[in-house]
Amino acid sequence: MTYPVIPDVPTASIAPYPEGATPLVESSGNKAAAVASAALAASAGQFTYCTGVEVVGSGATAASIVLVTITDGTWTVTYPLAVVAGATLQNDPLVLEFNPPLKSSAVDTAITASCPSLGTGNTNNCVNARGYNL
Repeated sequence: MTYPVIPDVPTASIAPYPEGATPLVESSGNKAAAVASAALAASAGQFTYCTGVEVVGSGATAASIVLVTITDGTWTVTYPLAVVAGATLQNDPLVLEFNPPLKSSAVDTAITASCPSLGTGNTNNCVNARGYNL
C-alpha cells in the first residue's frame, strides 16, 4: 500500500507563558474540614498573574454552599461552590480559567485562592492555583 506524501507545513509555536515569565503552581494539599488555600507568591519588582484555579473535594455531613475567593488584598472575586451531603461523595469540581489572567494590583503582591471549610464530616478538600510572575 502506498501512502500519500504530506508536505512540510510551517507551524507557529505558541508559548504557554509570556516571554520572561516565571511559572507558578501552588496547592493547599488535602484539608479535612478546614480552610484550603493556595498562594501564588509575589516576586520582587514583578506583577503576579493567576491563570486558573481548581477546587476539588468531597462532601460533608450536611449539604451547603461555600464561597471560594481569589484575592490580592485589593481586589477579590468570589465563586460559590456546592457541597454535597455525604463525606464519601464528590463535589462537582470548580474549575476556573482566566483569559486574560487575573493581575495583581501592584508589583510585589501575591494572589491567594481560598476555600473555607466544607463542613463537619468533610475529609477531602484541595485548592490548586496556577499562574506566573512577570
